[in-house]
Amino acid sequence: MFKSHTLRQRTLIVFYLWIATALVYYGLVIALSDQSAPGRSLFVGNFFLNNAIAGAIELPTLFGCVYLLQLGRKRSQMITLIGAGLLIGIAMFVSTKHYTTLALIFMLAGKVCIQSAFNILYIFTLELYPTVIRNSAVGLSSMVARMGAGASGYIAILSDVTLPIVPMIIFSVFSLVAGVFVLFLPETQDQPLPDTLQDAVTILKPDKSYTACVGFGTGAKSSFATPVDREEEDPTRMPPSNKIGFQGR
Repeated sequence: MFKSHTLRQRTLIVFYLWIATALVYYGLVIALSDQSAPGRSLFVGNFFLNNAIAGAIELPTLFGCVYLLQLGRKRSQMITLIGAGLLIGIAMFVSTKHYTTLALIFMLAGKVCIQSAFNILYIFTLELYPTVIRNSAVGLSSMVARMGAGASGYIAILSDVTLPIVPMIIFSVFSLVAGVFVLFLPETQDQPLPDTLQDAVTILKPDKSYTACVGFGTGAKSSFATPVDREEEDPTRMPPSNKIGFQGR
């Protein structure tokens, strides 16, 4: 995961995406349900009803991700992260105008976006890394995400010592920055899964002249350059010396 500059950059971005997504997701869960101190609840209404709605929207969100992924891993990841950041920011602004019910609606919509980002991130991470380290990459990314999950509780209660909107500002900024960082990752949809570290570097890289126009399974030549393909591309090329020596014996 850190053997080349490309993989190092990709891994650091993926780690930040996991930390930011976990931070925002669990932070919103706490913000929607925390009533451990007087005046800490950000939203009016029935506490149990608000939490029931927040939990009920998770199931349809899973099915929505199936259709969202058809836009591409990279694009859907950007849409959900930036959407979550914007919706949280709108909810924060509306809450300052004392439209608490409307703020709750925007906050729930932000929770839908960040949960979708979490679901898509698992698939995106799986496809970004080659077979030899795929399980390790997902496991390590999930472990790093616990840093964000652990910090979310402390950020959510910053309203006790600062302005009530400070936690929402932090969650919104983390989500928006994560959405921008997705720009530096390659698109993996309709691309063959890499098997080796070299494949992960050479195959999964932005190339507007080829990968943006040609998809896997369309009959075009795959991005994998096998030895047979290279020989067919240059039939006049002399065989390697080790092959000549072997044939002579």
